[in-house]
Amino acid sequence: MLLLTSRALWSLLGASASDLATTASSSAALPIIAAAVSPAILVTAAALIGSGIAQKHAAMGDRIRALSAELRAADLQPSHRDYIQRELPLFAVRVRRVGIAHRMMYLAMACFIAMILLLAVQQRSPAHGGLPLLVAFTVGLAIMLTGVVVELSELRLATRTLNIEIDEAGRVASSG
Repeated sequence: MLLLTSRALWSLLGASASDLATTASSSAALPIIAAAVSPAILVTAAALIGSGIAQKHAAMGDRIRALSAELRAADLQPSHRDYIQRELPLFAVRVRRVGIAHRMMYLAMACFIAMILLLAVQQRSPAHGGLPLLVAFTVGLAIMLTGVVVELSELRLATRTLNIEIDEAGRVASSG
């Protein structure tokens, strides 16, 4: 089964069965395997980060809806209204940043998937050179890094939001 899969892969890359036998006993397969695995790992990493960001985005949406419902309540204490009105603008900025970071992870995944496609083309036609691969790799990493930095800036705002929550909890505890 593994040999059949290897033959299919080599066939896709334009190699013959005799190339497979020669390469299996040499170290020539290592760069091909490394070249194919690296973008796949990058796609997986971006997808995992994106999944975590998506969960955060959904949780923030739920929290914003809950705060908005509290704000519309007729019997809301003025001090609690003030607390919500301090917190909602921070959530608005946080949601924008999380959305940007989420889109950046998708763009990074697109770059890494493009790398995989470029690798397949390059294996069949080496005359295309490695510049498109290098560009896709560099742009993908730069986008992913930027998304992580945006996510870190959102984390800083999350701390401010939590501090507002802590202050409100302390106020409620001391008044009760």
